[in-house]
Amino acid sequence: MVLTGANLGFSAGNNAGIRTAVGDYFFIVNNDTEFTPGLLEGLLDLFQQYPDAGMACPKFQYYFHKGTIEWAGFRKVNVFTGRNTAIGHGEKDEGQYNSIHETPYAHGGGMMVPRHVVEEVGLMPEQFFLYYEELDWSEQIRRKGYKIYYQPASLIYHKESMTTGKASPLKTYYQTRNRILFMKRNVALYQFLVFILFFVFLTIPKNTVKFILQGRLQHLKAFWKGLLWHIFPATTF
Repeated sequence: MVLTGANLGFSAGNNAGIRTAVGDYFFIVNNDTEFTPGLLEGLLDLFQQYPDAGMACPKFQYYFHKGTIEWAGFRKVNVFTGRNTAIGHGEKDEGQYNSIHETPYAHGGGMMVPRHVVEEVGLMPEQFFLYYEELDWSEQIRRKGYKIYYQPASLIYHKESMTTGKASPLKTYYQTRNRILFMKRNVALYQFLVFILFFVFLTIPKNTVKFILQGRLQHLKAFWKGLLWHIFPATTF
């Protein structure tokens, strides 16, 4: 156990563990998950099968709805909206995603990465604190020529957002802030400018009106704080 003395966020907290861990592989996993037999063995086997693998992730099912897929890989982030979706999300698992395949991003809830990849690429980006950090790290790893794989032979159950809450102001703040930060760091300038236009003329009015009509004023405040962070970085949740 590594005691940091403070809440460092997902990235820095895991980085503290990586710095002290031994072995050739790191398995970064959320505390609201449940392992199944063969989980780690399947991930390790993938690295033997695919020498170009920079990260590997298991199949995710919902803990409270076993047999329902949460994640079987990601689709690429839309460079104009800053959004992406999970493959298989909400589907009954009937073996339709039982083949190993590449995915553009790892799932932060459970991802295995070799030590040599971390040494070459660097640790997880800590400026995100919470949300989008694994997508950014995945981008960095792929830029080094590695691939990220989904391993269906490994299964993990996920309770999902048990730490932050599925719809908390904290989540709204960091998802807003980091969606913009991720795009700023990972797309071409012209794509980022189109994204900003989309965000200003669609996302901001839509979310502002939605939170007001729903009476979710704490979320409204968190949303605007996430926006203002990019102008006044001292703005915190």
